[in-house]
Amino acid sequence: MKILLQYGPAHGRTITSDRVHSTDDEVYVCEGRYIYVLTDKEDDRGRRIATVRLD
Repeated sequence: MKILLQYGPAHGRTITSDRVHSTDDEVYVCEGRYIYVLTDKEDDRGRRIATVRLD
């Protein structure tokens, strides 16, 4: 699975699913000091979208 990172410093970057982690509540990707949460949405190229989590 390919994942498109949105917002945050890695906006627009595509990564593969081998970098994905999960908890009981969410699926996420760590990129540098930022955490991107995987959404159910896909872009027009079929990539899942992950948005930066702002805590």
